[in-house]
This record gives sequence, C-alpha cells and structure tokens, in this order.
Amino acid sequence: MKYMKQTERDRKKEYEHYLEYECDKLGIPKEILKGYPTIRMSGNHFLDFRGDYVIEEYTTELVRLRTLKHHILIQGSHLCLAYFTKDEIRISGNILNISYCSKGDC
Repeated sequence: MKYMKQTERDRKKEYEHYLEYECDKLGIPKEILKGYPTIRMSGNHFLDFRGDYVIEEYTTELVRLRTLKHHILIQGSHLCLAYFTKDEIRISGNILNISYCSKGDC
C-alpha cells in the first residue's frame, strides 16, 4: 500500500513538471493549465474571466462572481455580460474597480 501511494505521488509530481515544461515552451502562465481562475483585461472596457464561477449578482454597476475560494466584485458603470459559458465570462462596460474577498467577507 505504501508503495502504491508513493507511485501516485510520483505520477502527480511528474505531471506537474510536464505542465510547467509545456507552459514554458508555449510561453503561457502555468496557472492556466493547472486550472486556476484567470482574469484578462483590455483597458478598462473589457474583462475576461476563465475558471469555475457562479454569477451571484448582476446589475449595470456591479457583477459579483463566486469561485471555489473567493468572491470577485467588478464595479463600474454600464456593465454588461457580453457573453458567458460554463467556464468563461466577458464583462464589458466602464470597469472602475475589481475586488477579491473571502466568501464570508463580502
């Protein structure tokens, strides 16, 4: 049993090294392939979020997303959900502030 656990750990380490190698080779952040949420902005008019999320609140002045560990608050004016899928969302409008907080703090 101990041997089996060690082999599983070794496979996990090997996979992580493989991901790091591929990310370096492709020139992309490691977080993308490891499944961490990512945010990309174009000026203050577009925000793209990738990862697991739930839309908890949406108005033209506030979008509140819940992820596995945090809440993300996007504040601004004329905010609009340009598109969304199960793991990606684009918010457009005049984005003034982005806040991260623990689930109990928002």
